[in-house]
Amino acid sequence: MRGHLWAIIILVVLSLAVLAGCGSPKQEAQQNETGAVPESHQPSNTWPEWSGPQSLGPGGTLPELWHVDFVHFPKVGSAHCYKIGIDSEGNWGNTNIEKGKLSDQELAAVKSALAKINWSLVPLWSTKDYVAYTATPKSWPFPSDENPYYQVMVWLGQTQNSPPYDGRAVVADLKAPCPPEVKELIDILKPLQEKYEPQLH
Repeated sequence: MRGHLWAIIILVVLSLAVLAGCGSPKQEAQQNETGAVPESHQPSNTWPEWSGPQSLGPGGTLPELWHVDFVHFPKVGSAHCYKIGIDSEGNWGNTNIEKGKLSDQELAAVKSALAKINWSLVPLWSTKDYVAYTATPKSWPFPSDENPYYQVMVWLGQTQNSPPYDGRAVVADLKAPCPPEVKELIDILKPLQEKYEPQLH
């Protein structure tokens, strides 16, 4: 009788061990139907190794003075680009030549998008570095010309884009993964560049 009881106890313990180590047939069938991959098998980081942080936020208080240059290189292998520069007073222009003024709403949108980025996470240009979110590997001083891209360069504490080494640059092609803060900033600046500076440089 005692031996029979031990056999039952051993069977119960083995059954519990099997259940703890494996999913039930119903769970496995549901997983097969949904095509879900167990969490342990999911890639932990799908971003290219040269990419910047997966988030550039949360931002902080934007300095009272700033300047931002937005550049769009739209064609593969071309040095021509669309460009607009905007400062904290709402002046916009081409490189160093002021050409007009943004509306109050446009300036507020630019300022809000800039403030959502923690610019201390973006290296100074003087360090020969920038933050890249591109499908092709990052190279200095510019990304590969095989890859059309957008570049946002910001100077904090001043309203001019000089000297270049005091600026901080973020590059994105919107093909590689990109933080929402960068995507929002591009979505704000691109329509302004198209509205005020439609020609190629």
